[in-house]
Amino acid sequence: MSNGGISFKNLLVLAVIAVAVYFAWTKGLFKVFTPSRTQHSDVIIYVSNRCGTPCNRLADMVREQNVLFHILNVDDDEEIAQELREKLDAIGFRQTIYRLPVVDLYGEILPVPSIGDVKERLR
Repeated sequence: MSNGGISFKNLLVLAVIAVAVYFAWTKGLFKVFTPSRTQHSDVIIYVSNRCGTPCNRLADMVREQNVLFHILNVDDDEEIAQELREKLDAIGFRQTIYRLPVVDLYGEILPVPSIGDVKERLR
């Protein structure tokens, strides 16, 4: 169609692009372009400077499972500490001093989980 209409070839190209964008969106590939304080990855491990071995062992286990995750230190940033308090309050876990690590596993908040518990949920 040379009179201003869309050719079948152009329509096909648009359809392929639309399908590609849809699948990229469903796989979360656009998260890179939408920055957010809490959108670091699907798995977040909240730690502190005092957490030590329990936090390190948990992070090592998650790393061994080839799961993308982000470690946020509540001692480094008050906004991170507030984010953790809000997540724990939302599940009814109210304490003045939070024991760490706390894991945000695809939106499920796990206060001081065992390594086995996190490993099982990652499967």
